[in-house]
Order: sequence, then C-alpha cells, then structure tokens
Amino acid sequence: MLILLSLVIILINRMIPISSVNFWALKLGFFYLFIPILLLCFFKKKPKNYGLNFKNYKKSLLYFFFILIISLPIMIYGSNLEEFKNYYPLFYSDSIFSFAKNEIFICVIMLSTEFFFRGFLMFELRKKIGWYAIIVQTIPYGILHIGKPPLEVYYSFVAGIVLGYVDYKTESILPSFLSHYIPSIIFDILCL
Repeated sequence: MLILLSLVIILINRMIPISSVNFWALKLGFFYLFIPILLLCFFKKKPKNYGLNFKNYKKSLLYFFFILIISLPIMIYGSNLEEFKNYYPLFYSDSIFSFAKNEIFICVIMLSTEFFFRGFLMFELRKKIGWYAIIVQTIPYGILHIGKPPLEVYYSFVAGIVLGYVDYKTESILPSFLSHYIPSIIFDILCL
C-alpha cells in the first residue's frame, strides 16, 4: 500500500510547477517528508525504521567522507563544464547571506528527497524484495533528474545505487543526506 501511495505522491508532486527554490523546498518538504511521515504514523510504523535515525552514525560518517573524497574530482571537473555553470546554483544570490539562506532551502530539498527515496520507499521495499530495493528506488530517483544536464542524469542513477547501498547498510538516511547535501553546497560554490 505504501509503495502505491509513494507513486501517487511522485505524480502529484510532479504536476505542481516550481516557481522558486523556497517554493520547491516547501513542496518537497510537504510531499516527500511530511506526507510520508503521516502515512507511516497512520499505518503505525516508526519513521526511525525508515532511515530517520542516527543509527550507526560512525559508519554513516565514514561512508560520507569516502563518498566526498571520491566525488570531489568529479565535482571539480563538472563545475568547469558550461552546461553545469549555466545550470548551478539553482538560485540567484547577491550576498553571502542570501546564498546561505538559499542553501538552507536546498537542505530541506535534499533531506526530503533522501527520506522519500532512500527512506520511505527503499526501506518499505526492503521488507518485500531485500537488496533489490536499492535498484528499484534508483529508477524513479534517476528519472526525476531528466531535464538537468545530461551528465547529471547518468550520474544520478549511479549515485542512487551508491547512496541506496550505504543507507541500506547503515539503516539510516544520514550518509546519503550528507553525501547529497554537502557536495551540492561545494558544487554551487565551484559553479559561481
């Protein structure tokens, strides 16, 4: 039932256009975080069993630093490509304060996305299909990147599997959240 509801959530979310980074954060916070947590509570399931925990936080931090070290050269390369320089950051900032404010909205976007795909969807699928849940959650996650620079679309499928794997192993979305959010800040700075 939760898997079917997650597909409905994705479809409804996609039908609402994004007008700004703050609206995008509000929209994803509602559809990808708030609604799934309500559904879990309605079905008497604990959000901590869906990745919202600091379980294995030391292992999570090790995975995060390993992924960050590997992704740094990729970010440096990508930030020098015109298609990324023209696309990122996803917001306009005229000061350090507005940049930081917008990165807080990006934090909500990343947390909501990681919880929805690698928490809500993957951990529910895990009960039914085991480690195949890593691959299944990657498909809609990667498809939602269509429209971004093509290299990022391909990268999102690889990242979806890697981030799904580390969350699966740690039983937490902490490593994928950190591995998605911190590099996005770095990449935004590199693309300025």
